[in-house]
Amino acid sequence: MARSKFPYIFYRKRLRDFPLLSHFIPRGKKVIAHSGHRHLVDGELQHIAHAVEEKLQDITKGNYKDFILVSGIADGADSLVVTTALEMGLKVLLLLLPEDGDAGRVKTLADRFGTAFIATVSLSPYITEARNRKAAGSGMQKIAGGDNIPYQILAGSLVNIAEHLIVLWDGVDTGKEGGTADVVNMAMEAAGKRCKSGNLYQLIVSRAENDAPLCGAALQRQRYFPPPDKMEWAATCFPQFTYKSRIPWWKRNVVYNENFWRFVLPLFFVLLTVSFGTWGFILREEAGYVPDYPGYRHAFFSAVNLLTFNSSADDTDKSEKVVVILDIARFSGLFFFINAFVVAFLLAIGSNNKNLLRFFFWHWFSRDRICMISGLNSITYLLAITLKKEHQNVMIIDKAPDPNLKTEAAKRGIRVVSGSPQSSTFLRRNRAVNAHTIYLLEESDADNIRTLQELDLMWAKQSRRKHCYVHLKDDRAAEFVGKLNPLSGRVVVRRLNFHEIISRKLLIRYPIYRESQDAWKPTEILLFGFGDMGRQLLVTLLHTIQLNNNHHVNITVFAQSATEAEAAFYQQYPCLWYNPHENLLYEAPYTREIRKEIFPKGRITFRELPVADAAYYNDEVMRRALHEENLITAYFCLEDALQGAAYLHGFLGKIALRHFNLQIFCYCNLADESEFENISHMLNRQLPYTPVIFFGQLVDECRALAKGNAAIDDLPALINLWYANMKDKTYWRNHPVDIMRLARQEWETLSYTYKESNRRAADHIWVKLRYTSYSLQKIKQALTANDTSEILFEYFSMEANPACRGLFELLSKTEQHRWCAEKLLNGFLPLQDYDPDIEDVETRIARWNSERGYKTRYQSQKLHIDLVPYDKLSDAEKSKDRSQINGIPYFIHVLAQNNIL
Repeated sequence: MARSKFPYIFYRKRLRDFPLLSHFIPRGKKVIAHSGHRHLVDGELQHIAHAVEEKLQDITKGNYKDFILVSGIADGADSLVVTTALEMGLKVLLLLLPEDGDAGRVKTLADRFGTAFIATVSLSPYITEARNRKAAGSGMQKIAGGDNIPYQILAGSLVNIAEHLIVLWDGVDTGKEGGTADVVNMAMEAAGKRCKSGNLYQLIVSRAENDAPLCGAALQRQRYFPPPDKMEWAATCFPQFTYKSRIPWWKRNVVYNENFWRFVLPLFFVLLTVSFGTWGFILREEAGYVPDYPGYRHAFFSAVNLLTFNSSADDTDKSEKVVVILDIARFSGLFFFINAFVVAFLLAIGSNNKNLLRFFFWHWFSRDRICMISGLNSITYLLAITLKKEHQNVMIIDKAPDPNLKTEAAKRGIRVVSGSPQSSTFLRRNRAVNAHTIYLLEESDADNIRTLQELDLMWAKQSRRKHCYVHLKDDRAAEFVGKLNPLSGRVVVRRLNFHEIISRKLLIRYPIYRESQDAWKPTEILLFGFGDMGRQLLVTLLHTIQLNNNHHVNITVFAQSATEAEAAFYQQYPCLWYNPHENLLYEAPYTREIRKEIFPKGRITFRELPVADAAYYNDEVMRRALHEENLITAYFCLEDALQGAAYLHGFLGKIALRHFNLQIFCYCNLADESEFENISHMLNRQLPYTPVIFFGQLVDECRALAKGNAAIDDLPALINLWYANMKDKTYWRNHPVDIMRLARQEWETLSYTYKESNRRAADHIWVKLRYTSYSLQKIKQALTANDTSEILFEYFSMEANPACRGLFELLSKTEQHRWCAEKLLNGFLPLQDYDPDIEDVETRIARWNSERGYKTRYQSQKLHIDLVPYDKLSDAEKSKDRSQINGIPYFIHVLAQNNIL
């Protein structure tokens, strides 16, 4: 029995220009749609079939009669999934394309499985209609074939009816219309108020043209942890609603439109008062039926007098009959008078005082929904819009706000006040202290710190808990803020740096080593552009790529004014500068030894960013890097997004005809989501089998900030609690919810220095896992059963698994490398090189471990006793590195049990 398609339309908004095939689905059936690549790798087909069978079993829970699989029937993934479904006893609906040999494949399936479980629908009518429509629109003759329209129709049809969408995909957006990537994009972007949500599942598979697949960007937009690996499933919900700045018409035209209150509403009251007043006075005189009655003119002017709200508004004789129409006119005149008074009053007090009046009412009626932002720029504007979507009352304080941004903000109900946020008088006058969440996001670190100090003095008199986010680019400024003790213990101050957060997320989601064996390959990293984003990404890379002594990594930085950029960078991080004549501090014996091991000479090379095409295409360093045996990662981090895309366009042209193990990333800080997506799609189409991934979208960062999403700090908090030894391992396994709560409590009071160190350690855990036989997904799966979880915990314990002692020591040594890199980049030096004549090394080590004041005194001078190679560490210090490796399954267990992963 066919079901009506109309009830289904109320749940899913139809994709325009694509057929809605729900009337071909039997009533009560839930739809599992599928799309995938044609050219899968032959050696992986059996593994893929097994994974698809498990996923279908997981979706249906064995209830095959309630589901139907809808798919094309092309060679490759389509045929494999359809065959697997029929073998399980699942009904299938096949969407047939003309001129694609589908009829022959359907006959083969019918001969093998019969026709009871197979239904077919030809898409030929829809394809013909689409071709005719395209030909009519372009003024060309009818298109007979040789285009992508059949595949576009098939893709749109699948998305229109899918409740579960399975894709066998390598994660690369090829830019091909109707391809698997296009199916995923359609599903994610099919947003609408009546759009029924569904589940998207990607099996990360190789294809003949790409043997290094990855999780699709659309499936990890909000991920803070590594994505699944090859031959693992990634899942998300679709569609993902965009956060574009759409304003409801009633807010745009009424609530936030001053012209409505100043002109439209008064005019409405005038017309209503005059028309109803004239009618009412005529009815009162009982002469409305006489066209030329002289009382008509008297009635009109009496109605006009109602606007002045004089005595004529209440001249009714009690003996007369009450006229309802006249009473409506009287009240309309009253409302006109009130409106005129309010408008005149607000104009008289000025814009800033008008905002003060609003803030007063906010304090009494919505005190738990007030947010204050300092500085008006592209980031704070997006943040304010996102906060408004979260139903917050937002005020922005800026010394000289941009008029255009101020006008756009006012249209969205965001109040912008002109003044200095560094003035305590101004902050007190604007009741800024009443805000429950404060975002200090001005361009200058000094201005943000001064505002924080002024607010700090006022918070001392407050009893309510508050949250403050401070944007600081400079690490020294952040460390200084971390040492400030707010007078009120109920204020939680969090330091943030958008560039640092973006770079951390990028390297977590897209590791340099896409497969575990890649960690041993020679690695070339090309960094184009050295502005704020490029500099921060390079620092994050230097923290992340610390592996082993035999690991070969070259980093080439292409910067404008490369000589000046190199000098400025080495001045900030002298541990990277090899100059025995001018950098004598790093030529001391212990310092020279540890620096040589952690940051080998020649690892970083600065080159001038090419301007001429000839120099760009024939650069010596680039030719050296672009070899097929290398693992190549290119980052385009120019601050101008369009300039970065233009450089990337030229780079893609250089490598288009060659095969590399390559992944490319481009920093695109555009606020408009559609512009971001258009540039990404255009460049991906140029190099269809190599991942070209755009990052740095401000909307995502502002959304996470507005929601207060601190999931990226949950793993660092667990590492901090692990080292504190507050609970034993049994408690970690049996009480994961309590452990997470305790970790977050300890994290709030932790100093900035230790927070940063734990963040670096947390990010590097995912790099270490590349050496092991476990991925994040495999660890999560192993934790679901008692027998496999015991094997997992033993694997990461050197005592319980002596067979892996070599691997365990390698991971511990890697952690020591990472920690040494962190300390060197922060300006620390080995204590052993400091006044060696005062004490011998053994005495210093003993005093360091036994005397707390001794250790604190030298740490404040940025001297550390453990800045030595791993082999020279004492067993007690080595045990700290081993402890973190042992804790990896415990960390993931707690995160999984708290639904954070």
